[in-house]
Amino acid sequence: HLLVPHLLKYPLNFRGGSLNKSDLYFGIIQPINDIHTWVTIDGVSNLKQGLVPIVKGIDMETKSVLILSSLLGQEVKYQFTESDPSGMHLIFALIVVTDRTPSDTKNWVGVSITPLFFNP
Repeated sequence: HLLVPHLLKYPLNFRGGSLNKSDLYFGIIQPINDIHTWVTIDGVSNLKQGLVPIVKGIDMETKSVLILSSLLGQEVKYQFTESDPSGMHLIFALIVVTDRTPSDTKNWVGVSITPLFFNP
């Protein structure tokens, strides 16, 4: 069960022009409401519990659409195991004003969510 998020190839729309910099959070919400985000360390992306940006300081002044695969510049994947909870997982991409709290929706610039059902 290899997860290669389809969200990567679709455009993420947001309001542009008013913000200078934003951070991208790319992750998964498990059926038990655990949130994990992909982080890149030494060029390798892995899931980490909590909200951690995978890309920081995106120039948002002139853009209003992002294609995640070109922004990330690497393959983001996850191998499901039998210890992962079965059920509906949510793959999300969240753009937040740089250095602001991602859990506060007032700081969101754009969001996209795709459901994924996993049954080992």
